[in-house]
Amino acid sequence: MNITEPGGYATTAVTRQVIALAGSVGLHPSLDLSGIRHGAYRVTVNAPGRDGLFGSISIGARTGRILHAHLTHGNWGEEKRYGTVAEVRAIIKSWAAVQRVA
Repeated sequence: MNITEPGGYATTAVTRQVIALAGSVGLHPSLDLSGIRHGAYRVTVNAPGRDGLFGSISIGARTGRILHAHLTHGNWGEEKRYGTVAEVRAIIKSWAAVQRVA
């Protein structure tokens, strides 16, 4: 399945860009197969290793816009909610930058 067009659900160009960014930095985005819940579907991200970034990005089923994301950095990290597309993009980019340095 091409995750940049998850399961035939609606997505905006910005949503596809963020999902593609997640894939390009090794977060392995995949469609949560539980379907639509409360008007949204989720794309899970999961980087390998104990220090990886993982969680889910919620996308509006009708609009295809990113609504928010719940992401955790590392197995012992605290889950955080990111409420805007800019925040989601920034955390993915910052995680990727840290991985390149390490």
